Amino acid sequence: MRALRIALPVFVAALLLAAWPAGNVSANTPAQAVVDFARSQIGKPYRYGTNGLSTYDCSGLVWRSFRVHGLQDLIGGARSSAGYFNWFRERGQLTSSPRPGDLVVWGNPVSHVGIYSGTSGGHPMAISALTSGVREHRVHAVTTPFRAYLRVAWGSAEATGSTTPATASTTLPAPFATTMNLRRGSHTLYRLDGSGQIVQQRTINRSSALKVNVDRRIQSHAGRPHARITSGTWADWWRRVPDAAPSCCRHRFATTRTLRLEAGTHLFKTFHADRNVVIREHIRVGQATHLRVDVRATFNGKRHFLVAGGPMAGKWVAKTTRSRLVP
Repeated sequence: MRALRIALPVFVAALLLAAWPAGNVSANTPAQAVVDFARSQIGKPYRYGTNGLSTYDCSGLVWRSFRVHGLQDLIGGARSSAGYFNWFRERGQLTSSPRPGDLVVWGNPVSHVGIYSGTSGGHPMAISALTSGVREHRVHAVTTPFRAYLRVAWGSAEATGSTTPATASTTLPAPFATTMNLRRGSHTLYRLDGSGQIVQQRTINRSSALKVNVDRRIQSHAGRPHARITSGTWADWWRRVPDAAPSCCRHRFATTRTLRLEAGTHLFKTFHADRNVVIREHIRVGQATHLRVDVRATFNGKRHFLVAGGPMAGKWVAKTTRSRLVP
């Protein structure tokens, strides 16, 4: 009986190890961080020309998975599926022996891209945004013919096991105010159940603007980002994110730049699919902090920079007299 008690956990552990996809990289490495993020997006719907966080196309998922960790330079930044193939081919980074975190492309000419995630049952696997949504699937199960694996040159990032640039400090305190403005006019609020389905909705009419606190964790419901109100009469109701188009064109830096934030309060904004205002976060910085940024733009007449790595990756920080680009 004692032997059975010992053997049973060993047998269960063996089954779990056998079921785990082989060829995965070690935990806490940049490659694994990329794979884990892509895997966390499984189930989100496909929408052409978007790069998260609620919908993706194939190249948008690849770019977001790397950029959320400040690693987008390793894949040449934001590109189309064909653009990724050409970028890697020009650098001689095609491979027949992929490692988790490498890219996979399909089609001739290339028309689809994903992230290699390891093997399962002897079959190479990939995570990509298909027209049916983000899925983890066999590399050779896609109707478009397989073309090539693209080797990501992790270099010093893999050697250090860091997913954030060593040259920039991105440790920031939690926001002391996370808000959304309910502008004057009509707004529809929702009650959601545990699975994210709408169980109740109510339309309210505002004669003046109302600022409400919201949960900083934005969730996607019915393919649209929603924020949960956490204060006032409408606490625990959800509001769809309002649209807000930028007032001028954007400029992408040739390489990532460093933005120095002096001590004080700084305003961060999140944009769904880089177009729609989600939330505003006022963050108090106790000492000078450096952030990597890769895009600048003007919204409502104010200069903003897009954070490229660290815990605030994907958020826009508003330019003030207490922030400046440094070499």
